[in-house]
Amino acid sequence: MGRVGQKLPIQNKTLRYLTPCLKKYGTTFEEMYASVFKIALGIGDMILVDQEKKYEQHLFMLIDTRLYPKQFTEFLFWIREQVFYEDDYVHGDIKKSPCHMIVIHIPEEFKQSYNKFIEGKYSEMFSDKDVTELFYKYPEQTKVFKKDHNYRIRFVKELNKLYGTTIPAKEYDGELELPPDKKDEIFE
Repeated sequence: MGRVGQKLPIQNKTLRYLTPCLKKYGTTFEEMYASVFKIALGIGDMILVDQEKKYEQHLFMLIDTRLYPKQFTEFLFWIREQVFYEDDYVHGDIKKSPCHMIVIHIPEEFKQSYNKFIEGKYSEMFSDKDVTELFYKYPEQTKVFKKDHNYRIRFVKELNKLYGTTIPAKEYDGELELPPDKKDEIFE
């Protein structure tokens, strides 16, 4: 997940389409979350594949502990006491890694949104009310959720270029974003 020189946190689909639902955890969560340096967010971690613990419908936050170490420590102590907290661990070499993974539950009311995200059914993820409340700062995501006509034209043009096709935008009725790719959404 990620490339050298990429903006952080990594701009994947988890960040764009799932992370805003964490606003449901309230302003204290938002403030604490904003205080730490996030490298990336994802929906899984390959390190855990052979573990007995199974994390389904969780978000994984990879945090760099070197930047804002005091805030990280405060965040870690605080989040471990929250009902939505699931787990945390050093990511990478336990003796050397500055990276720490925090695993939290998706808010209960968005469990189906998570499933629809995995399926790439963005237009079915949220109600209009939730889109308005959670994504008011994200016009591009809102266009994807609502299958905006003008955005469809742009997206179909990109699809045609990507796949060497010539489908007219007016004939395209699919989602306006490609489904999430595990290599971009799951940590390795």
